[in-house]
Amino acid sequence: MAEISSWSIDSIQCSSWKNTNDVASIEISNVAMDSISFQVVRTPDGDIVPFNTSSDFRSDDWYIWTTESDAIDSQILEIDKELNEWQANIDIATHWVQPKNWLVRRGQAVGEEIWAGLTYLFELRASMFETKIVEALAKDMQVDPLLAKERIRKLRDKGFLGTAGKGNAAEGRMTKSAMEVLIEKGLMK
Repeated sequence: MAEISSWSIDSIQCSSWKNTNDVASIEISNVAMDSISFQVVRTPDGDIVPFNTSSDFRSDDWYIWTTESDAIDSQILEIDKELNEWQANIDIATHWVQPKNWLVRRGQAVGEEIWAGLTYLFELRASMFETKIVEALAKDMQVDPLLAKERIRKLRDKGFLGTAGKGNAAEGRMTKSAMEVLIEKGLMK
């Protein structure tokens, strides 16, 4: 008999998880390559409710033992935990890139920890497959999208953000040098 616990989260797509009615798209699968796609919404009391489910049960023998709702229920607590942790990290990183941190006297450079913080925020946004990552970062930094795009380019120039790789919206990765700056400044462990 198949175990319901053999389901795992393949992807979570979300742009915000702190307000009532925020929505995330989820994909889960099992070892038999059965998959379920659904969305979850955040309720006023902080719970999450799945809706818009779509399943592809490729193996008939698994379908006998597992229902769509059982599979979703087996992962819902883990999904909630991941979304809440992700949003908490977004909130922390957003404070690092507030406009007051970019204002410096003429001739002075913005601190390396600000650039490293922006790299961390970029990676958090990219981890949830943010399709409009530039717009999301512009909102986080409270600047125009063109300035956000320029700052992302500067991250690559500084060597804090890897070159575009797999994934949506030029998803790069935080480099070791950015992590070292955040650790040195006590912003990351």
